[in-house]
Amino acid sequence: MIRSDKTRLFQLILQDTFKLKSRINFAKTKVLRFDGDSCMGMYEGEKISAKKYNHKIRIATSEVKSDLDLFSTLAHEYVHAWQMEQDKDITHDTKSGFTQWRNYFKAYYDVDIVSF
Repeated sequence: MIRSDKTRLFQLILQDTFKLKSRINFAKTKVLRFDGDSCMGMYEGEKISAKKYNHKIRIATSEVKSDLDLFSTLAHEYVHAWQMEQDKDITHDTKSGFTQWRNYFKAYYDVDIVSF
């Protein structure tokens, strides 16, 4: 079960880490699918103006089973929000900055933000 107090705590930690310009909206849903496969979380975002972004992270309650799942999923999706604000491709490679963030979370939190 995804507890709102844990979500809020992880949000504060991640906002402090990423220093995003715009806040992130959250939604919980039972199941999320990406390319036909179920997934734990999904980021959707758009640039509204030079300094304003619309960020949304959806979390799959059927897939996120622990606090560790929740933190790693949120961190993963926060990377995508950061990529959007940095005008980078929303991918999982080194050029987009994703690999560097993955290494950061492994080093500082002993958490892999890619669980598949």
